[in-house]
Parts: sequence; structure tokens; C-alpha cells
Amino acid sequence: MPLFYIHVAVPIEEPTFVNSLKVIPTEPYMFDDPSRMTKFVKDDGENFFIKDDLDNWYFMTFFFGNQLTDLKWARQYFRPAYVDSKTQLSLVDLLEKEKLTVKENGFDKAYGHSSVCIDSMSQFTWEQQARLANVDGEDDPQVVSNIHFIRNLYKSQETRYIAGAETRSFATVTENRYYFNHIHLHNTAFLYLQLFVYHQEHNVLPSNQMVPRLLGNLWSSKQASNSQWNPSLIEIEENKNI
Repeated sequence: MPLFYIHVAVPIEEPTFVNSLKVIPTEPYMFDDPSRMTKFVKDDGENFFIKDDLDNWYFMTFFFGNQLTDLKWARQYFRPAYVDSKTQLSLVDLLEKEKLTVKENGFDKAYGHSSVCIDSMSQFTWEQQARLANVDGEDDPQVVSNIHFIRNLYKSQETRYIAGAETRSFATVTENRYYFNHIHLHNTAFLYLQLFVYHQEHNVLPSNQMVPRLLGNLWSSKQASNSQWNPSLIEIEENKNI
């Protein structure tokens, strides 16, 4: 059974300890303008903060679990009344520990980039891919009847990027273990999440690079009120069980 990961971005108010944060220089290729996103870190942890060029702040971290339901609860930054008091909400606890205030935006879940490394794409079903992209648990109802994705092949190993359907989330599924462990988990997972957040918040894709721009088109394709996307640049797979 593979481990499932989720990288999250939480909209927050400006931290009260902002003056103690260290700025990390942005690499030139990451965004179309280096000022789009500024990264800040604390000396005592691997979590970090992002401020966009419109002064919006986000707290970024990641979690992992053995099942999809673990990811579902991991991006929850507010404890709903329907959730059992014994259910662990790791992000809620972490935000309290960091003394951060969530910015109210009518949504109770962080932006999420979920991911998994598998041996074969054929063994990861359509339903599992949809649930991963939407960050649904195993027992949640299946709402959408198709998945939108783009993919690449490297040495016959497939990587898919799958759009969530109005869930403020998307997924990466890959057969490429080296890419997953050495590049994705600590680099591109966070970078693509930052691009995703900016795209969702401002309807702008802040990159001139090919893959990010293809991702922007993919993300737009699953927005209910967005018709400005190119269908020739994505693949669509229908649920054959319906």
C-alpha cells in the first residue's frame, strides 16, 4: 500500500512574528516575475510562509497518510460540528501551535496538492484518481463522472496531473519513484501548489514555463464558471461504471 501525501496552503493573516522571518530568494525560473511570491521561513521548522504580490499570506506544509481519508482530514483547518471529537485534524493543531490566524474566505479547507507514487497506473483506478484529485475520503460520495488530466512519459514511466472539480485541489500520480522522492516531494509539489493558489485567487497563471501553463489550462477546465481553456491540451477519462 503506497503512502499518500498532501501539500497544503492555508490563507492566513500576516503573522505577528513577521519581523523574525527570514526571506528565501526566489529562483528566476519559478515565476514570470520574481516578486509574484516571496518565501519566508522560521529558524525552528520546515514549514514556511508565502506572501504574494498583492500582500496575501499563506502558511505551507505537508502531511502523509495510509489512506485517502487521512488526506481529507489533513487539509481541514476548521473543525466542523459533524466531525467526531476524536478525529485528528493535524492542520488545526499545527495552526494553533504556530499561533496563526486563518483568513476567513468562506471555505474550511486548505488549498491542496495531493500525490502518490505507484508501481503501475493501471492498478490505480479511475475512482482512486478522482478521489485523490478532489481530496475525498474512501467513503465520500462520487460527485463527478470524469477526470481531466495531462501526463508525461519518462523512460516509459507515466506521471499524471489531475484536476480537482471545484475542490481547491489537484493531484499528481506517478510511476517515477526517483522523480517523486527527489524532486516532487520537496520542490515541485510546493511550486505547483503556489502557482495553483495564485491561479485560483487571481485568475492568472504566474509562469511562462510550459508545464505550469499546461497545468493552468487543466485547472481552468474543472472550474464551473470558466470557459477560457483549451480542450485539445488535456485528456478526459470517463467513469465507465456509470
